[in-house]
Amino acid sequence: MNNKVFVSGKITGDPSYPFKFEAACAAVAREQFFDRHGNPSLAERYGHFGFVPVNPCTLTISGKPLSAYPWWMCMVRTLWALLWCSYVYMLHDWKDSRGARWEHRAAKLLHKHIIYQ
Repeated sequence: MNNKVFVSGKITGDPSYPFKFEAACAAVAREQFFDRHGNPSLAERYGHFGFVPVNPCTLTISGKPLSAYPWWMCMVRTLWALLWCSYVYMLHDWKDSRGARWEHRAAKLLHKHIIYQ
């Protein structure tokens, strides 16, 4: 198990998505994860410290940003990145995104630790 956390949420149709993902990645880096009921932080629950966020907004294919490619190619790239993470952090709007729902399904199939915002 590694300390990588894939951040998943709505991108298409959300003009403020870069800021939302950057804030989520900052929270991951600060290890400030709490569930809805105020339970212990992610670090306390899983015994990991120094989490590394994986931001799908910054992923590339051959050095080009994902925005230069069709949606399906972006999904292949993000699912590949998710594969190498032990944790998936689902942002509050993940159910409004077809891609985030795919990432959630993949995370469940791969038995990743899923954390909900």
